[in-house]
Amino acid sequence: MKRIRKIKRSLIVLSLIVNKLWAQLPADSLAVYLLEVEANNPELKAQFYKVAAGKEKIGESGVLPDPEFEAGIYTKPMGTLMGDQLAEIRLMQMFPWFGTLKAQREAATHMSRVEQEAYNNLRQNVLFDAKKSYYTLYALQTEIDQIKHSIALLQTIEETATNRYANASSGKSSMSDVLRIQIERTELENKLLTLQDQAETLTYVFNKLLDRDGTMPVSLPDTLVILSAETDEVLLSEQVLDNNSMLKMYAAEKDVNQAELKMAKRMSFPTIGIGIEYMPLKKSANPMVMENMNGKDMIMPMVSFSIPLYRGKYKAEQRKIRYKGQAIEANAKDTQNQLLTESGEAVRMYKDALRRVALYKKQRQLSERSLSLLLTLYATSSSNVDEVLRAEQQLLDFNTKTAKALADSYIAKAWIDKLINKK
Repeated sequence: MKRIRKIKRSLIVLSLIVNKLWAQLPADSLAVYLLEVEANNPELKAQFYKVAAGKEKIGESGVLPDPEFEAGIYTKPMGTLMGDQLAEIRLMQMFPWFGTLKAQREAATHMSRVEQEAYNNLRQNVLFDAKKSYYTLYALQTEIDQIKHSIALLQTIEETATNRYANASSGKSSMSDVLRIQIERTELENKLLTLQDQAETLTYVFNKLLDRDGTMPVSLPDTLVILSAETDEVLLSEQVLDNNSMLKMYAAEKDVNQAELKMAKRMSFPTIGIGIEYMPLKKSANPMVMENMNGKDMIMPMVSFSIPLYRGKYKAEQRKIRYKGQAIEANAKDTQNQLLTESGEAVRMYKDALRRVALYKKQRQLSERSLSLLLTLYATSSSNVDEVLRAEQQLLDFNTKTAKALADSYIAKAWIDKLINKK
């Protein structure tokens, strides 16, 4: 109970820290959201209590079995050569073979490590999911903002085209411009509604990771700056092998398997029982009872052994445990290969995102200059609307692609951090 209270206090303290950080950090700080995930995520809480249960399991392992007490009272005293026996009381303590309890405690200790590493792995996965949702939502919201900006820009261009139509002697061309602009604006307005629906869904997903109302707004940064990440694949592979929680979990499972094998071997040896039997007697009037022993209580030390005669089941148990160990080895190797493959993919995703950010920023700058020039020319009837709309579409495209590339770089970095068990 003390440990459970300690765990509950830890959760309360974590919640207080989150509330304090909300007052100190910017509202769009992802660090605060991640603390909320750790404090409130139901899946993480469930695994947290599994860890606590695993630690309690250590306390109940490696302990002698409860003594066995038997008592029988005769409703009618039973005559014996030493008097009339009133009852029979027996107390017996069983002792497993030497080293069995130690192996049992080792298995429970290593199993507690397995649960702890499972928690660490789940924590990294949940935090990664939160980061991925957050940065995806940032890219989506940036695209929404850019489309709103483009719609406002098209409205301004439409006003210019309308003025040209009103002032032109032959307004066919200007009227055609107005219609084209309206078509483009309508398409963007429809796309805006679709993206807003997507943002609403993604906001709900993100909020549920924090176990809060799915409609709560998510504060996002205005922009992202490039963060450095480990891109040396050899060094990253070493960090994955040293730090990844899944691999640590398999290492703990191997230790559990070895402890279980020790325990299974010792279970094939006898169990020893040591006890005492007490028989209270009263004097008997029977002349056949020995006078010098009549009515004297009898105490008898006892020793018992279990005889593991049927060896087949013990050998089968040991073979089963060895097969489980081989399965753990194979799973660990497969997981290791997958993690190393993932680390390479994450590095390539990060590098590709950086290249795209650099490219789209340059193209965006050129597109902004081109659109500004074309808008000036269009106002003086020196350019046609198709060129203006094309430039506007290019600028929108480069702005959204830049935000997507930035988000991808952050997601790739979060992926790398997850693989090396780094928050």
